[in-house]
Amino acid sequence: MTDVKLSCKCGEVQGRLKDVTPKSGNRLICYCKDCRKFSNQFEHGKELLDEFGGSEAVQVAPSNFRIDKGMEHVACMRLTPKGMNRWYTSCCDTPIGTVPKPTIPFIGLLPSFIAPEHNLEKTFGPVIGTVYSEQAEDQQGNNPHLPKSSKLTLAKVAGQILIWKVIGKSKPNLFFDATGRPIVKPLILNQDA
Repeated sequence: MTDVKLSCKCGEVQGRLKDVTPKSGNRLICYCKDCRKFSNQFEHGKELLDEFGGSEAVQVAPSNFRIDKGMEHVACMRLTPKGMNRWYTSCCDTPIGTVPKPTIPFIGLLPSFIAPEHNLEKTFGPVIGTVYSEQAEDQQGNNPHLPKSSKLTLAKVAGQILIWKVIGKSKPNLFFDATGRPIVKPLILNQDA
């Protein structure tokens, strides 16, 4: 097991992911429109997306995630009032990841917040699959290079979340206070949705 260094682009926010092995999380690519919209909120957001608008993420347990410096620069947005909590740094607009709510124990950690010295393949293992590929930017829907979502990938993701919930890996979750509210007021991008 190893610790993985986490950092925003400017270095004001730094942290670590504890006790990482290639089997301690799920590395996947999400093609949902919301993940794409979140990435596109940032100046270099297109760099976070693959050719079909997919966003790579590593699903990790909240109890292993730490911020050691710069917590005052951690910010949150939601695409809609009831949408997922999507975290980033206010100092340099580095996307951190998605944390739906404290009762769903996972952080969809984005590579943009993982220090560049870490090789994603060696650290977290291979991409296990894709989710929501039906929402990819492949307008024809028939590109043979677009990986298709599978029920097996969704089952693995759901199974990991369930295991973390049962064994208590949902706490501590530094993104929420004791009442379950986000530690900072989320910026709501679309109040009407």
